[in-house]
Amino acid sequence: MYNDVNPLCKRMTLPPAQKYMFVPNESPLKNLPSILDKRQALLFDGLAHAIDIAGIAYSRLRSTLHEISKAGRAEPEPTAAVYLDAWSCIDSMDRFRSLVQGFKPGGIIRRDDPAFEVFLASMEPVRKLRNVTDHVAERLDQLVSRNASVMGEVSWISQGERSTWHSWYIRPGVFKDQLKFNLLLPHDGAEIEAQVGYIHLAAGGTEVNLSAAVHALYAVVMHIEAKLHERYKTMGTGYAPMPRHLVAMSELSTQ
Repeated sequence: MYNDVNPLCKRMTLPPAQKYMFVPNESPLKNLPSILDKRQALLFDGLAHAIDIAGIAYSRLRSTLHEISKAGRAEPEPTAAVYLDAWSCIDSMDRFRSLVQGFKPGGIIRRDDPAFEVFLASMEPVRKLRNVTDHVAERLDQLVSRNASVMGEVSWISQGERSTWHSWYIRPGVFKDQLKFNLLLPHDGAEIEAQVGYIHLAAGGTEVNLSAAVHALYAVVMHIEAKLHERYKTMGTGYAPMPRHLVAMSELSTQ
């Protein structure tokens, strides 16, 4: 179903380097000095992984929605991919939010930094939506009464030919009664990424603008990286970065 929207919506794209990952390998989040205490190192490492997972999931989500927009329909497999990545974004952003709350006033990154207050406030809908999945079994009767879906609803805006814009809606699952829903209608000046953007996930009466949440995440990541660069300079250069990955293998005998 198509619905033309206001042509004044402004397109915005993620920086090219952030297409698949938010954290480049040279980031201070991935080059933690060996003199860091274990708690802070574990916290920063958890942040880096949460960001990467959210970045990969969001990139794949946009790609899948773009393919649906071009085809004009969604088969079961693409629909499953949409919800896999949409909920992965929610999970990873909520994990990042909880780790940010682990900062202490006297640490390298201060918990009382005003930037974090703004970020945590923007993540409240994400936290609320994440809680919906924790109690979905308890909400079945409520879902039935609302004629709602267990997986929620995804809406987005796509750019068509001749600079037209279209509003999309996906709602997986069964429904026996007449289904009522509203297509997205962005406000004037809304920021929409090229081709596909303004992606929303709604469930249990809570809706999150995933695109806005991801950009809020990216903004706070840049803030953290700037603070770490500044702090690392005071530590000097005589340290080795901590190893971050371990892959082990053992050949199993079949005798």
